[in-house]
Amino acid sequence: MFFNGKKERSIQNIFFRNILFFFICTFMIIFCVLISTMIHDSVNMFKKSRFDVLAQIKERNQSLYHAMRYLADDLYADCSDLLVNTDPEQYDSFRPHVEEIIEAKSSLLNNLDMFPNVMILMKTQDSFCSPGINDEDIKSILSTYWYIDNLTDPRSSFFTSRYYVDDTFNNIELCYVRSLIDTDGSYLGCIIVGFSSDYLKSAFKDMIDQNYIFYVLDKSGTAISHSIPSMLGSNLYYMPYFWSTIEPNSSSFIRKNTGLVLRTNSYDPETGWTIVEEVDYRFIFKSFSSVFFISIILAIICLVFSVGLAFLLAKKISRPIRNISEQMRKTPFQTLKCQTSYQELNVLSTIYNLTVKRMNQLIEQIKTDEKEKRKLELSFLQAQINPHFLHNTLFTIKCLIEMKNFQKADAMISSLLRLLKIPFNAKTEWICIKDEISYLQSYLSLMQYRYDKKNLTMEVHLEDDLKEVLIPRLILQPIIENSLFHGFDDSCKNGVINLSFRKIKEKIFICIRDNGKGMTQEALDSLWDSNKKTSDSFNKVSLVNIKQRIQLLYGDGYGISVVSVPNEGTETLLTLAYKKEGDI
Repeated sequence: MFFNGKKERSIQNIFFRNILFFFICTFMIIFCVLISTMIHDSVNMFKKSRFDVLAQIKERNQSLYHAMRYLADDLYADCSDLLVNTDPEQYDSFRPHVEEIIEAKSSLLNNLDMFPNVMILMKTQDSFCSPGINDEDIKSILSTYWYIDNLTDPRSSFFTSRYYVDDTFNNIELCYVRSLIDTDGSYLGCIIVGFSSDYLKSAFKDMIDQNYIFYVLDKSGTAISHSIPSMLGSNLYYMPYFWSTIEPNSSSFIRKNTGLVLRTNSYDPETGWTIVEEVDYRFIFKSFSSVFFISIILAIICLVFSVGLAFLLAKKISRPIRNISEQMRKTPFQTLKCQTSYQELNVLSTIYNLTVKRMNQLIEQIKTDEKEKRKLELSFLQAQINPHFLHNTLFTIKCLIEMKNFQKADAMISSLLRLLKIPFNAKTEWICIKDEISYLQSYLSLMQYRYDKKNLTMEVHLEDDLKEVLIPRLILQPIIENSLFHGFDDSCKNGVINLSFRKIKEKIFICIRDNGKGMTQEALDSLWDSNKKTSDSFNKVSLVNIKQRIQLLYGDGYGISVVSVPNEGTETLLTLAYKKEGDI
C-alpha cells in the first residue's frame, strides 16, 4: 500500500528494526569488549607461560653455573698448593696424580649427565686435562686470542665463553676460570671448567616450540646459545642499547624485519646472561583459533537470539496499537474499546471515539437530507416524463380530429383512458416487470392507431422467475416512445421492438432493440448532453432523466448505455439491481 507516494511502514517493523539495532549494537560492544579482554588475558597468560619457561631455563643455567664454580673451587682446594709450591720442572712427575683428581671430581658431574671439560693451564705451557682432551687441543687453545686476552692476566675468578669451530660447525664453550696465584701475587695459571653450549640447548629444546626463536646472550651481547645454529657466536646486540629499548625481565611486542614479534627476556645477574625468546604474533593468535571459533559461534547465537527477542518485544509493544488499527480497519466509523493499559493509547482511542460519534451523527444527517432530496428529484423527473407522454398522445388525437377522423380519435381516447388507469403518482415508485410490460403493450396499441400505415410489433423475452422482479415505474416507456417517434420514419413498413430481460448474478439487464433508422456516431456522442439543442431534444431529455433516476435509486455500477448503427437500428441497455418485494 502507498500513502502520499511513499510506502507505508508498519510500526511493528519500525520497533523491530530499532530494537534489533539496539541489541546488535549492545551485543557488538559486549562482544568486542569480551574479545579484547580474552585476547588481552590470553596474551598475558601466554606471556606468563613464557616467563615460566624462561625461569626454568634460567634455573638450569644457574645449576650449570654453580656446578662449574663448585668443580673449579674444589679442584683449586685440592690442587692449588701442589701446583703453586712445586717447581715447574717437576710437574710431569705428579701429572697422573693431578689428572686422577680431575677425573674423580668430574665424575661427580658425569653422574648427573653433566660432562665438563676440565683443564689446568700453567703459565709455563704445562697442562693437566680431563680425559678426551689431547695435546693438539691444548696447543690450539694456547694459540688463540681468547687465551691471550682472558687467561694471561691475574684475576681471581670469572666467567667467559670460548668460540671454536668443530667439524665446520660453530661451537661455544662456556667456561668458568679460577686463577692460580702464588704467595707473592704472581700469576701461575688457571683452572678452566667448560661445558659445550649444546648443554644449554638441551636445556630448552624440549620447552621451546620449533617455530620460536630462542637465544642466550652473554654480557657482551654474543649469542652463547641459539635455536638457529648459524647464529651461534654472533654478536647480536650492543647491550647498553639493548637495555635502553626494553626492560629486564619483560615481555612486549616489537617490530622486526620479519614482522611483529613478542620478545620475552629474563636477565640473570649472577651469570650476566640474558635469555631471550621471540615469537611471531601469528603463532600466538593461531593458538587462539579455537577461542575465536567459539566466540564467533556465540556471536551468531547471540545474533539469532537478538532477532527473536527484538521480534517478540516489537510485537508486544506494538500489539495495542495494532489492535486499535485492526478495529478501525474492520469496523470503520464505530467506537473502539478504550485502551487503558497505556495512557497515550487511552487518549487516542477516546478522541477517536468522540470523532467517530460526531461523524456518525453527520452521516445520519446527510443520509436524511439525501433521502429527502432524492424524493424531490424523483418527483420532478416523473413529472417531466408524464407530460411528455401525454403531449405526444393528445397531439395525435388533435390531428385526427382536425382530419375529421372521429372514429379513430374516439378509439384512441378509449385506449388512453384504459392506459390512465395506471396511477402515475402512486405512492410507490416500483412496479413488477410483468405489470410494466402490460402497460407497454397498452401504450403500443395506442400508438398503432397513429401509425396505421405501419405494422408495429413488440417482442418480449421474459422468464417466469423474473416476472415479479421490481423495477422503477415508467423506466421503459420513454425508451419505447423514442423508438416510435425517432427510430421509425415513414419509409419503415414493419417496425419491430425487441424487449429482453436477463439476470446475471445480482443484476438485471434489460435490452431494448429496434430496427429503426439508427443514429450517427456524432449523435451518439452528444446524446447525454441535455443542454445541446437538436431536433432530437425530447429523445435526449428522456434518456438523461432515466440515467439520473437509475443512479439516484441504485448508485454507482448501474445505468444506461446506447449503441446504434445507421440504417440498422438502436440498442439500449439498462443495468439495474435485482430486487423483489422484500428487498424494498
